[in-house]
Amino acid sequence: MIDIPWLQRQLLVRGIIVPLRAKNSTSLYQKLWTDNGSPLKYYGEKVRQMLWETVDQRLPVALGMRYQNPSIEKAIDELQKQDVDEIIVFPLFPSVCFRLHRICLPGRHGRGEAKTSYSFSIFY
Repeated sequence: MIDIPWLQRQLLVRGIIVPLRAKNSTSLYQKLWTDNGSPLKYYGEKVRQMLWETVDQRLPVALGMRYQNPSIEKAIDELQKQDVDEIIVFPLFPSVCFRLHRICLPGRHGRGEAKTSYSFSIFY
């Protein structure tokens, strides 16, 4: 993860990292990909389903990902459509939790647009 201003990050990623990694990454991703598609999305959905079953299907559970779809913003929208007043986040990668605060803050929604208020907490 690169935590630098957006423009600098874009120049670094698109100008240096992506071109250098493309050759190596392509063959590695082909080995990781399954018949079900992205392993991260596939197993993330399995975790979401098991958590939903664990709460006896009484509470809404959504999957959101930082760099893939469904996005975290989309997951929050999905939960808000179900009139939740609290969102509890269970990150699969706790090392990136600080970014979740910017995305999930009540009254903020990734880029700062006003949204319905809700409380939220992150379990590390």
